[in-house]
Amino acid sequence: MMKKRGKAHGSGSGDDLHLKGRSGDDTLSGGVGNDKINGKGGNDTLFGGAGDDHIKGGTGNDTIDGGSGSDRLTGGAGDDVIDGGDGDDLIMGDGSGASASGRGGSGSGGVTVTFNDTLNGGDGNDTVVGGIGDDFVFGGAGNDILYGDDGPGSGSGSGSGSGRGSRGSGSGSHGSDGSHGSHGSHGSHGSHGSHRGSGSHGSGASHGTGSGADGDLSFNDYLDGGAGNDVLFAQRGDDTGVYTMAENLGAIDYYDGGTGYDTIILKFTLNELIDPGVQADLDAFTDFLAAHSDPTNDNGPQFNFESFDLTVRNWEAFDIVIIEGDNAPPSDLSLDNLSVDENDVGAIVGTLTVSDPDAGDSHTFAVDDTRFEVVGGVLKLKTSASLDHETEGSVLVTVTATDLAGESYAESFTIAVNDVNEAPTVSLANAVTSIAENSDTSGSTKIAEIVVSDDALGSNDLTLSGAQASLFSIVGNELHLNAGV
Repeated sequence: MMKKRGKAHGSGSGDDLHLKGRSGDDTLSGGVGNDKINGKGGNDTLFGGAGDDHIKGGTGNDTIDGGSGSDRLTGGAGDDVIDGGDGDDLIMGDGSGASASGRGGSGSGGVTVTFNDTLNGGDGNDTVVGGIGDDFVFGGAGNDILYGDDGPGSGSGSGSGSGRGSRGSGSGSHGSDGSHGSHGSHGSHGSHGSHRGSGSHGSGASHGTGSGADGDLSFNDYLDGGAGNDVLFAQRGDDTGVYTMAENLGAIDYYDGGTGYDTIILKFTLNELIDPGVQADLDAFTDFLAAHSDPTNDNGPQFNFESFDLTVRNWEAFDIVIIEGDNAPPSDLSLDNLSVDENDVGAIVGTLTVSDPDAGDSHTFAVDDTRFEVVGGVLKLKTSASLDHETEGSVLVTVTATDLAGESYAESFTIAVNDVNEAPTVSLANAVTSIAENSDTSGSTKIAEIVVSDDALGSNDLTLSGAQASLFSIVGNELHLNAGV
């Protein structure tokens, strides 16, 4: 293990230090000045300090902090954590462009490399390149350009040979401040290829060609532009992009998902989300994705959000996240009617009103009694349900209102079941079903006792009807055959 710390000399300008680690886990600090630091092998901790530093992590899982100044930070092989700090930085997760999966040509066996980096541009206008692996890429403050896989440069090289597996062709870019291309897929005794290309800050391509099989890698990256005017290219793989409206008020952002099934996460405060303009944009974006989503295409049409300055293309799905800070839970719940008639199937009870400090917030409802439901803010019985006063004179129902942020308020209501005057039923008891021939009917003859069943609401008047009704009479609660019949 090696520890070195640069020291400033003179009146504030500092020395430009050249520090190199060894194969162990080194800690190197540049201090003030434009320093060059190379951690080489091992899991190194490298600090640039002030000045425009050039830091390479080398192999191993390195931690790099550029400090202030416009730094160029390269993680190299391994799972690295890189923070650009202040200044306009160039950050590359893998650096040498070793971004192809080498596969043996006529020889045996290939090798697959995976470097999962965490890259944070920090303050300033940064260019951050994830390179190979499933990377976390954060722009931080400032006007940043983020790449999930390759940088903007391009280049190519080729080589071929025969025999047991050796180096095949490589591809990548030199460009201005470009990084070297990868060795590509392994052929046999092939040359590394000559690097050529153009563009600033280029990095290696994600596949190489040679006499062996082509490498073709895609990585699932997580990219967050942060505040400022950001340009984000997720590129290959099933990537996740993150945009936060509150961080980007007044900023203009461009997010490109590239190929793969990509998801953009849109973060809003509750008040931002319930804005009618934002809601209209989200509805339109839903329709846009249904019409244009294509994981195989990286040249799809653009969608412009009108309520905030974000332009997107080549995304397949989106999620909404409500961030904390300004949401208050519902504070009260009222019901404008507390009774319902018995035997009324699907009866409406009343309208619910939610009190919520967040003006314009919307709510969903849940009822603990499964016979009830809330439709359009109205509490009612389901279409197959009714209540019976004789079984239960009242019902206790608890309704829970939940806002968009998941905050809820519950209130219990006692619903009276009204006793409705139900129709009486009539039956005959001790009925005479036949009269012997030649019986004396000079007086009226009792045929049956009339039994009335009722709920005791209202009075009952007995009458006779039918074709033979004139042959009978009602005497008290008895049915009589009239005299002389």
